[in-house]
Amino acid sequence: MTCSCLRMLIVLCFAAVVALALGCGGGPAQGAEGGECYGNDTCNQGLECVAGVCVADPGDPELDAGIDEDTDSDEDAGSEQDADSEQDADSEQDADSEQDAEMDAGEEMVVSLEPALSFARVSDEPAPTFPEPLTLEIGQPSDEDQPVAIEVIGGDGLTVAEVVIPAGEVMVELLVTASVVGTYGIRASLGAETREAEVRVIAATAVPTGLTVEPDEVELAAGSSQTFTFTVDVPAPPGGLEGTIADTTGGLAPASVTIPEDQLSASFDYIAPDDPVEGTVTVSIVGTGVSVTAPVTVLPQATLIINEVDYINPGTDDREYVELYNVGPDELDLSDIVLLLINGANSESPVVYASISLAPAGGPAVIAPGGYLLVVPPTGVEVPAGVLRSEFNGQLNQLRDGPRDGIVLFDRGSGEVLDALAYRGRPTGSITFFDVEDEPIEFTFSETQTLPDDPMYNDRDSADGSVARIPNGLFTGAAADDFRFTTTLTPGTANPSSP
Repeated sequence: MTCSCLRMLIVLCFAAVVALALGCGGGPAQGAEGGECYGNDTCNQGLECVAGVCVADPGDPELDAGIDEDTDSDEDAGSEQDADSEQDADSEQDADSEQDAEMDAGEEMVVSLEPALSFARVSDEPAPTFPEPLTLEIGQPSDEDQPVAIEVIGGDGLTVAEVVIPAGEVMVELLVTASVVGTYGIRASLGAETREAEVRVIAATAVPTGLTVEPDEVELAAGSSQTFTFTVDVPAPPGGLEGTIADTTGGLAPASVTIPEDQLSASFDYIAPDDPVEGTVTVSIVGTGVSVTAPVTVLPQATLIINEVDYINPGTDDREYVELYNVGPDELDLSDIVLLLINGANSESPVVYASISLAPAGGPAVIAPGGYLLVVPPTGVEVPAGVLRSEFNGQLNQLRDGPRDGIVLFDRGSGEVLDALAYRGRPTGSITFFDVEDEPIEFTFSETQTLPDDPMYNDRDSADGSVARIPNGLFTGAAADDFRFTTTLTPGTANPSSP
């Protein structure tokens, strides 16, 4: 609204108020301010007749000042409001800019510089490192080529070619030139983010001085197989490294295996003989004098094995079972064989908390080749026709499900442990069993008879399932290779081919 319009509105309102007052009687004299106008529509000096009432001159400076002051206030308020709005907008824009900058920095930061250790040979030519090339990765591709700052720590014996990640890509292999043998640090920086790795420079003809083998000790069943991997301390030179293999157990293994050029390791399969024996497998690197030996214990060929265990049920533990399976070629007399249940709560002093006879009541005391035997509670688990059955000592909570608990198949007639399984970890202490002559037999679970406390192997109360040899009857002598948790329950029948 303009100042003149606003002034007129104020005057009219004032005149209306005065007229109302006059209508009520009394009031200012005619011609005076607030009084009636003279008949010729005039008023005393300095006044003006508006709507029949004498009022101050609408152009009065004091009135103008009031009006201007109000107008200025309104304008100031609007200006301040506009300024605040602009300031808020600027603040939001600044915040957005900062956030965008942080996002951009995060997206283009160095995510990885791997592997942590790689090798390079002394050479005048730039080349990738090995066995795996040293590779840099950023968070998100850029629209333009992205240079990355590289710093070499440890001297001038190693240089790195300029590193630029091409537009649209996130990874690049680093090329290095090595002149002095040693170990160097590589630091990659982009913005505030850095990553580091090491490069070990070796002579062009360097040969290994160290050798390891994994596993470094083996216990396996007769006729089963084991993969060995041997590793040198520096990568194989051009042409590779030959490793010869010597076996004293009478098993089967290749005469030699070659580590390829620029690689650190090679593997081979060993097959145990059919008879129990103790011996060694030795790997020697030709031309270096470096060798490593792994002790090997070949156990008797498996006969009756623990094939499946359901040691905990959802809700009430009233459907637990142990499935045994005869993988041997002959029928087996069960008369003196017992299933021993082990409490491993005290790892150093595990104890037998129950002993279950496997000779079925009123049934045959032998199990045929390929036959199954179920140890079950009196009710709750259906035993298929033709499958042998033995029962726990009660219905509920017959199998412990805590860490380091387990079960053992013990032949009291021969004093031999046919099979054993500790689950959720291994009890370290020994357990004393007694044969039919009451002679004590000391037994300790080995690592190869133990399942780790890991979801891959653990039975659970959240779903029906069991811990089973998969595929059915698999017996390598290493429980962690043979068993898996599965939700496919198969009491008295073949286990699934996969979990």
